[in-house]
Amino acid sequence: MSFIFMSFCFTKTVSGSDKYIAGNAIYHITNDNDEFREITFRGLIGNSELLIMTFERNIILLIVGHYVYEDAEYLTLVQMVPILSPF
Repeated sequence: MSFIFMSFCFTKTVSGSDKYIAGNAIYHITNDNDEFREITFRGLIGNSELLIMTFERNIILLIVGHYVYEDAEYLTLVQMVPILSPF
């Protein structure tokens, strides 16, 4: 089963090449508790028309993708935008 996933995430690891990006990120589940979940993401970045920007680890991202759960959480990226702060 696949769902659309949208969340602000913190990147733990990032790898890839000039054509794809992959890694792990964590996100906060609810405001009621301090539980975090980890996802594994992958996406193509070889085309300038795609909505996935390159980034480094240890930053906050807005992630949109197709979510699948099979023993772990996997995400195929549709859009990924770094949230940068001047501070």
